[in-house]
Amino acid sequence: MELHAWEIWGVLSLLLLGGEVYTQTFVLLWPAVGAAGACLGAALGLPSEGQLILFAASSIALLAASRTIFWKLLSREGKALTTNVDALPGKLVEVVDPVQGPEHPGTVKVGGERWTAFTDDGSELRAGEPAVVVRVDGLKLCVKASEDWKTRRIP
Repeated sequence: MELHAWEIWGVLSLLLLGGEVYTQTFVLLWPAVGAAGACLGAALGLPSEGQLILFAASSIALLAASRTIFWKLLSREGKALTTNVDALPGKLVEVVDPVQGPEHPGTVKVGGERWTAFTDDGSELRAGEPAVVVRVDGLKLCVKASEDWKTRRIP
């Protein structure tokens, strides 16, 4: 039984695609697409040198594009995703215990977690009121009264 070049490229493409599904790294996906292109080229009669060039060029181009162009297109305007403490400023929180200035901190709830909080200007926020995180100061949150508390819901 004789194997044709397009069959070899097709099997290679499927193996690379299976490896991508297993690892989920978006690294093997692009050679899989390149092998599929070479498979198509072989089926259309492209010589073996052309198949190799098509495979290599498309794999490298797609891998490079996925790390630059696709990242900017698929991410939020190319910005890094903020997580943990970096994501807290601007979040709406619920005051659990009354909050005043740095001398009289209170407690707020952020997504199910309780944080010690204070206000910069010493204003008092009563329990049950929504507030907005201004900044993180060590292990405490600096908060202020939420101007649009009537229209927003606390998550």
